Amino acid sequence: VGSEMCIRDRVDSAYESENTVIMECSWTGTHTGDMMTPDGNTIPPTNKTVNLKNVFITEFDGDKFSNFKNYYDAMTMMSQLGLTG
Repeated sequence: VGSEMCIRDRVDSAYESENTVIMECSWTGTHTGDMMTPDGNTIPPTNKTVNLKNVFITEFDGDKFSNFKNYYDAMTMMSQLGLTG
């Protein structure tokens, strides 16, 4: 989601196995600034609040990050912002 939102987050649960950490998180934010789209366009502020869940998967090689993934439901976010048909 990024800097285009004023965000509050919470880690709901976390799991660790060998070199991998998985975190399930909840986010609440208000869309207060331009949001960049993948094609380079911007979505102007809607000033609407969104509530999202996401999952972070982080892999380590020793004490350094080797891989990071963030999964979230973009359609839910767009719907809550009033941007879907």
